[in-house]
Amino acid sequence: MLKCLQHESDSSFEPCFPGLIKENLVKKDQLFFGQPAGPTGFSFTPVEVRERDFKVVRYKGTVIKGWMGKYRLTGDPQLLEVALSAGLGAKNSQGFGCCELVEEED
Repeated sequence: MLKCLQHESDSSFEPCFPGLIKENLVKKDQLFFGQPAGPTGFSFTPVEVRERDFKVVRYKGTVIKGWMGKYRLTGDPQLLEVALSAGLGAKNSQGFGCCELVEEED
């Protein structure tokens, strides 16, 4: 399970959100390794994300909307390593998409 600040204008609860995350992660994986990760399934599930976790930040005059919270990711280990190393989604150089591995609570 990951704890992260995720940039996306779509809500973490929108059906398209996991697809956007995967699409971006696959692009990063291709850049890092020069070949796509294996075809194993990928899932991105909000675990502990509430409406109050929605954040609006101004960066150099631009409004950036993001979500904080805990998410469960499953999939190809190579993709998951890229997520931890490079971040999830867009605006990583502005600090969005940073995540850390946390212990799953029973």
